Amino acid sequence: MSRAAQGQLGPQMQSNLSRLVEVQKAASFNRNSQMTLLWSSEKTFQGPAVTRPILSEIQQEESRDLRMAKIITHSKIADIYEFDGRILGSGVSGSVRSITNKSTGQHFALKKLPTWNLNKKKYDQLYNEVTIFLRLDHPNIVRLHEVYEDRESETRRSKTFLYMVMERCSGGELFDRLKNVKRFSEADAAGLVRQMFSAVNYCHEHNICHRDLKLENWMFLDKSLNSPLKLIDFGFSQRFTSGVPLTRVCGTCFYVAPEVLKGTHDQKCDIWSLGVITYMLLSGMPPFSGSNEQAILRSVRVGKYNFSAPVWKSVSPEAKQFVVRLLTKDPTRRPSCSEALRDPWLQSAAARKEMPPLDTSVLENLHRFAAAGTMKRAALGLIAMTMSMPQVRELEEQFRALDKDGNGVITLEELTTALTEKLNMSKEEAQSVFRKLDVTGDHEIHYSGKVDADEFLAASLELHIADNESLILDAFRKMDRDGSGSISLENLRTILGEDYMGTRIEELLKECDINGDGQIQYEEFVALVTDGPGFDSDSEASNPRVREDSLAKEIKTLERLGTMMSSDSGDEGKD
Repeated sequence: MSRAAQGQLGPQMQSNLSRLVEVQKAASFNRNSQMTLLWSSEKTFQGPAVTRPILSEIQQEESRDLRMAKIITHSKIADIYEFDGRILGSGVSGSVRSITNKSTGQHFALKKLPTWNLNKKKYDQLYNEVTIFLRLDHPNIVRLHEVYEDRESETRRSKTFLYMVMERCSGGELFDRLKNVKRFSEADAAGLVRQMFSAVNYCHEHNICHRDLKLENWMFLDKSLNSPLKLIDFGFSQRFTSGVPLTRVCGTCFYVAPEVLKGTHDQKCDIWSLGVITYMLLSGMPPFSGSNEQAILRSVRVGKYNFSAPVWKSVSPEAKQFVVRLLTKDPTRRPSCSEALRDPWLQSAAARKEMPPLDTSVLENLHRFAAAGTMKRAALGLIAMTMSMPQVRELEEQFRALDKDGNGVITLEELTTALTEKLNMSKEEAQSVFRKLDVTGDHEIHYSGKVDADEFLAASLELHIADNESLILDAFRKMDRDGSGSISLENLRTILGEDYMGTRIEELLKECDINGDGQIQYEEFVALVTDGPGFDSDSEASNPRVREDSLAKEIKTLERLGTMMSSDSGDEGKD
């Protein structure tokens, strides 16, 4: 960021920013004082402890699709990951620590939550957080890699914990970056705000209200100046039904909407919070202030703010008008996320200057993916949902290049336009490609006409995994639900139900069961996703932990593949 963008702050603004930092650390942004607000309206009887394992309950109650493979019940987290003990941060419901995958060396963030002795209210809240996180799929929302529920022995009693393995964001909080630069230029602020609205719009379109949007809950993926933002911490998120108000009082003092304090609200409370953040990015100070928590809340209830500080003289009328729209006290007059994304200020060239050019090779990958078999598309979809590697960033940038309106999904119209213009594909063929991108198995593409980020990644990543066996091994391990070293029909049924994308799971298994033993061996799985015989048996990933009789099975598989290749070669010259 340029020095001009950072600006030289006068004494008044330095004082305001210092006061904001002090108040955040001493009062309003302190977790303990937050809880006074977050839980003040909840005085109902809590009831007895719930003993049911949360992940087992989710597997039984939630609809089956590929995302269920993120739930790991057949392995202990300590067998897969190394705990280095470093604390990365704290969320509403638990601390976040750094962990490393023992076999791949990849770094992740871990959120550990106690599940023992939970009353029904707490149990339901944790159930809600996990199920929401499992369904989220957006370039600007932190990726959930896996979920475990393990028992730990402490002295005389054993306690259970839930472990959420997430994408690790090493770039720090948006709050810290604002503190360092003092304020952002309009171009930089608009780019950040656009990413925020894209993520929250995705949540709202999936009937999820975040309810705790603030600077600390936006993380940079890395330390680069153009790093994407990631929304974190869904501990107070709630599913909503249109027209049915939410009643729980929650949020953080500087960011909470006035209607939340009154006791009833809807998803528009998130718009208000984003308005507060936008105000702070442009000025370096909060719109509502006070000497303590109660004074701040009184200011929020009144809803009065101004642009009188000297810093606002250099801010455009369009930016100020955008803030005014977001901080409209009446939520019915406040814009929705999709309306905010169409605002002239966010639509300006400055807000979209970071958009990368569209790579035609990515579109060619989409075309090849659509022609692949159903089981291969499912396997690539599972890899896409849990991968964490540098290629993700490249592909997510291509996703944003296709997502012309910035709403966090690719529409039928957007993809059809790209395929017809770049690859000279017919409209009908482009629409057929679009329909084949539904890899999760939730059929959302068919009734919403939209492709999520993971579906796009699955269709785009084939060339990126050919030489990365750790990704394939990880997907295989997730499908091998009982840790037997092979994928059985029952394993597939546990994840997908009785059918996937209109294909019976018995047929899915046959698609890659080369040796006909009724199981998918690791070599067969590798051959499926790479269109080849698999990796060398001496590779580290292909170890006895994955398959007990690896050498014998590999020989058998290679003999089978050799027979098939010979047969195909002999038929080439025949009529």
